[in-house]
Amino acid sequence: MMTVAVFAPDFNRKPNAAMRRAYVADELRRLQASGPLSLAALLAGAVDGAASVALDLIDKGRGPDGADVVPPGFAVSLRLREGAVPPVRDPQGRQLPADKQGKVLVVKVGQRSQLATERATDANARRDIYETTEVTATARAYRLREAVTILRQWGVGVADDLDRHLVEEVLDSGAKGGKR
Repeated sequence: MMTVAVFAPDFNRKPNAAMRRAYVADELRRLQASGPLSLAALLAGAVDGAASVALDLIDKGRGPDGADVVPPGFAVSLRLREGAVPPVRDPQGRQLPADKQGKVLVVKVGQRSQLATERATDANARRDIYETTEVTATARAYRLREAVTILRQWGVGVADDLDRHLVEEVLDSGAKGGKR
């Protein structure tokens, strides 16, 4: 069983939004003082509302006081956990090529915009309707929005369904790369 510490336990005791933002910024800095920031732990252990504020602060990179809440270039690295066997179909419902089956998890991270009339035509019916990204056994940096989406759907300790715990975060204090 995985134990996750509560993130921002006093969040709801702060009397207003400005004080809650400042509190979450301080909590993010405190966590990083003890080691690399784990987005998975933050998502799994945050008090209601605190995760949204934390993600907004991480995305901006700075707290309400103007000081950094994450190091410049902060990125979240993810990979398939050892022994994970991803689905053989992508979110569009298509079977993956044989060389990707069992090795690549294709994750829906958004929806492509199109008009209802575009969907109705035969040519467009076969077009991708979802924005996707791939997760493999090799760790790589993802944009914050993508990392959050991947972890909420497939993350160890984050996804609700235990059968979906296929992706793990790779903590590296020097992670650089993915855009916030």
